[in-house]
Amino acid sequence: MFPLKTPGELRQVAFSNLEPKEMHALSPHEESPRRPFGLPSLVEGLSNERKFVGDALLAPEAERMLAAICLPDGEHPEGKIRSVYFDSPRLEAYAEKANGDNLKQKVRLRWYEEEAAPDDADIPVWLEIKAREGAARRKVRHRALAPACQLRHAPLDGPFFQELLARLAHEGNLPVPLGWLPVVRLGYRRTRWLCPFTGTRVALDRDVAATGFHPLLFPAAGPIRLPISLVEYKNAGGAPPPWAETLFRVGYRLRSHSKFAACIDHLRNGL
Repeated sequence: MFPLKTPGELRQVAFSNLEPKEMHALSPHEESPRRPFGLPSLVEGLSNERKFVGDALLAPEAERMLAAICLPDGEHPEGKIRSVYFDSPRLEAYAEKANGDNLKQKVRLRWYEEEAAPDDADIPVWLEIKAREGAARRKVRHRALAPACQLRHAPLDGPFFQELLARLAHEGNLPVPLGWLPVVRLGYRRTRWLCPFTGTRVALDRDVAATGFHPLLFPAAGPIRLPISLVEYKNAGGAPPPWAETLFRVGYRLRSHSKFAACIDHLRNGL
């Protein structure tokens, strides 16, 4: 599957590419090795997405404020989201984020955890590919069914997630980079509302935790919890909604943020 022969070689390739001097943006005249995977076509029809990031302890105050102003999402008011993020052995997707590249791509499998779903049930899972150009983004996805037991418990260095990625990419005719690994298993709790000013969804994410990392890339990594909460909204009109000022006063700040990259940042800071 990969030309690397040992776990040590795989780790060496990954971490040798995390130095800032190696995480450079391609010049306009360099041909990106990932262009065949269709990223340019994905950035057509982008929409704007904004995130307010704050301390985890601020989540209850943000929830009270949003619940007082916004309407509950009648379809999905609250739930637990689980994701497995993919990246190359050289952590190219992470490097794009860490380096602040203008053009970025993210590949993940995502499912919505139902407490009542038994391990022997098949539950919906989505392959999602997100392309970003600056603050704008586009997401394409394909839905299928997969065993809940495998989604919850399959090891990241086993065959299940790579085989599932390949199957969903084929079924959905989606551009997925070859040879990417399931790098991080991540989960969080999300509460959703509808903004009465913009008519778009607003989401509060909290209890953000990575429960597993690929053991060949991160052999000593255990579960981690990120000390953050986030408020995310779509911003088609450009102007921030009226409640944005209240979020700022509470302690949230508008900034770019990736849960996937933040988990790897956490590990790097501890290396």
